[in-house]
Amino acid sequence: VEEVATAISAAGERAAGSDKTFLSVFMQSGGAPAELRAGLVTVPTYAFPEPAARALAAAVRYGEWLAKPESSAPTFTDVDASAAESVIAAAMDRVGDDGGWLEPDEVEEVLASFGLSLPMARTVTTEDDAVAAAAEMPGAAVLKVISPSALHKSDVGGLVLDVEGEEAVRQAFKQVMGAVPDPEGVLVQEFVAGGHEVLIGMTEDPNFGPLIVFGLGGVYVELIGDVAFRIHPLTELDVVEMMAEPKSAKLLDGYRGGDPGDTAAVRDALLRVSAMIEALPEIVEMDMNPVKVARPGHGIRVVDARIRVRPVVGSFVPSRRDIPADL
Repeated sequence: VEEVATAISAAGERAAGSDKTFLSVFMQSGGAPAELRAGLVTVPTYAFPEPAARALAAAVRYGEWLAKPESSAPTFTDVDASAAESVIAAAMDRVGDDGGWLEPDEVEEVLASFGLSLPMARTVTTEDDAVAAAAEMPGAAVLKVISPSALHKSDVGGLVLDVEGEEAVRQAFKQVMGAVPDPEGVLVQEFVAGGHEVLIGMTEDPNFGPLIVFGLGGVYVELIGDVAFRIHPLTELDVVEMMAEPKSAKLLDGYRGGDPGDTAAVRDALLRVSAMIEALPEIVEMDMNPVKVARPGHGIRVVDARIRVRPVVGSFVPSRRDIPADL
């Protein structure tokens, strides 16, 4: 054992200053041989191979992280943060100190203030108003119930897609209003056909602050869980990496002859969401699902979105502080 340890130590000394990484495993009750600490180079040693492999993998990941090019978060000149702040300030009077979810028209205003495109929509409370609103749409319509209890409208029958014609609109209105015990109205929205469905969202983590999520969208997002997270704020490099991480990312590249998606527009949307979170610390949760991704050059449309806010006391929000940037 001593001879082996001496040989390892000598090899470590010869490789000092190179890019070689040394570690050793000595599966013996006596612990690491003293020879590993006697020379000019101390060789890390482990009692079992498994922790040695994990340590080496961590060192490799850290080296890869150090080798990454520096990146930064872009500044958008076309956003209207003050308009979004006004919407949220008005909503605070309604939701109170415990916070709550923004209304659909408030969500639309906040997202539009940061350059995120939504389909044409109107909120109605009667069948006749629903028929009139659907007639204003450029094509078919979607009817969604507005209800505090319907977080996932499709699960309870509170969503009807691709509705055309007066009678179909009236039937869809009755269906979604009767799907929940506490309907407050119906959102009549332009139907967006085709495209890939992705999820873009955000949640407030008690340890890391805002986390931004991207992945496969639609009704199966919770079942499949094919998503990637990054800590806010996002840089351009963060966005590139998180978009490549989910297995479903290949769909946006035109998997097996399928239509590719506008990945540039998705990258832009993720960066705009990060800018929104930076400007609006009242936002504690956001879910944009689905986001329809059209063909390259045709952008994205946020088909459905929810935003939850809560009051911020004072101007300093510890979870939003970029500590590394302050060092």
